[in-house]
Amino acid sequence: MTVLLACVALVHGPVVTHELLDWDDDLTIAHNQDLGSAAGLAKAWRHPHMALYIPVTYTVWGLLAVAARVGVADPQGVSLNPAVFHLASVVVHGLCVLLVWGVVRRFVGGDWPAAAGALLFALHPVQVETVAWASGLKDLLAVCLGLCAVLLYLLGGDAAGRRRFALLAVATAAFVAALLSKPSAVVVPVICWVLGGWQEGRLRPHAWPLLAGWMVLSLGCAVLTKLVQPGVDLAPVAWSHRPLVALDALAFYLWKLAWPMHLAPDYGRSPQVALGSSWIRWTWIVPLAATLSLAALPGRRRWLLAAAMFLVPLLPVLGLVPFHFQYYSTVADHYLYLALLGPALALGWAMVGRGRWAAWACAAWLAMLGAGSLLQARHWADTQSLWAHTLKVNPASFVASHKLAALAEDRGDRQTALSLYDAAIRRRPDHALSHQSKGFLLIAMGRKDEALESLQTARRIYASWTGPHRGDLGIVSYTLGLLLIEKGRMDEAIEVLEEALSCLPADRHVQQALREARDARPAATQVISP
Repeated sequence: MTVLLACVALVHGPVVTHELLDWDDDLTIAHNQDLGSAAGLAKAWRHPHMALYIPVTYTVWGLLAVAARVGVADPQGVSLNPAVFHLASVVVHGLCVLLVWGVVRRFVGGDWPAAAGALLFALHPVQVETVAWASGLKDLLAVCLGLCAVLLYLLGGDAAGRRRFALLAVATAAFVAALLSKPSAVVVPVICWVLGGWQEGRLRPHAWPLLAGWMVLSLGCAVLTKLVQPGVDLAPVAWSHRPLVALDALAFYLWKLAWPMHLAPDYGRSPQVALGSSWIRWTWIVPLAATLSLAALPGRRRWLLAAAMFLVPLLPVLGLVPFHFQYYSTVADHYLYLALLGPALALGWAMVGRGRWAAWACAAWLAMLGAGSLLQARHWADTQSLWAHTLKVNPASFVASHKLAALAEDRGDRQTALSLYDAAIRRRPDHALSHQSKGFLLIAMGRKDEALESLQTARRIYASWTGPHRGDLGIVSYTLGLLLIEKGRMDEAIEVLEEALSCLPADRHVQQALREARDARPAATQVISP
């Protein structure tokens, strides 16, 4: 175990020096005024934030914020030390590695084969996104608590009497905490069912009611997640096409597992992009061929179990059921985090009974993976590095163009920012935030006629959505109303300001602007009347 933790510290430790990123970190941590206060803690348990109900994660972030508080804010107004949050991610990743070692050891036998599997889980470059991204702590906590539940469930199967009850009670508590860390933990009961059934040949009698109860909790969590994250801005995908999207995602993940190069937070592989491509005609063959190959190997039962442990954690995010991130891409590295339990099991079994040369070859391969992770982590050092790298990996990334535009605007390089906003809009014409940001920039540049057009486009897009975008619609409509007042177009100004007020009913600035427009309308009508 010491070797495992040392490797985690060596490879992932440098992320402690990284910044908080303009990729959820700003909203979940850096500028989240609720962190670190009793009122904020109560709010996290009462209400979802950023379309997720994850109160355990926000509780941990709140405690970290207390420790991370610094006296003087940085130029971006952040008064938190990022090192505290990154260190927490590295520590939780280390705990996950130990838990993976425990699970793999239970099935393959032997410390060193299990260590090989755990090191694959620890050092593979696709894990960098989850560990180096401060907002990825929600994934780490969900996996850590979920693996605790799995291991305690398996141990409970070996126990009897009060000890079994205690183990399964703690396992249930860990599972509930995992669900409240991130809803992706809904797969834990299925993992327990598969592992428990494989180990015993059948599920023991005590397992049925327990797993049934866990499945009810998972179903409730899934329904809650769907309610708070409806995905209203997603283009619909026909049911008949979703299996193709899922198989394409699996093929992509198998490729990244085998060749972990050119990794980035946005691959742009949305359902529309995948279904409109030529590759969709053949990518489904890859997971099918991989499954048939495993079934043909000697000892196929164990290899199919490893494949199942790779597939099950991915089921909620393959696109069979729409989810919010599909607006950007169906695939993402952090979705693979728990799925690497399957390859860890496979490597553990592959190393059982192998000689010295095989051990050295495995060690060299793992060292290369660790080196790849070190290099990949450098791209997550700051926002500029991350999105510049993303644009190299995926030149069609509208997210990267938009983020780089915002950074250029912060530097005062308005022309570069405008060009990058235009690039983001060309790549994703329905990205309302790019139209909005471009409109605000054009106002600052004194180009108000062009700004009017950009804000009208942003307003139309926001108005076609519901739920979490009402605040954005209100801001855009308010700004648009002010521009229309300047131009004397009072009837139009009143219309959009009334819309702004419906979105922001307590905003005094909106109320004042609407009063001014209404007061000015008779005079304006008198001037233009014959």
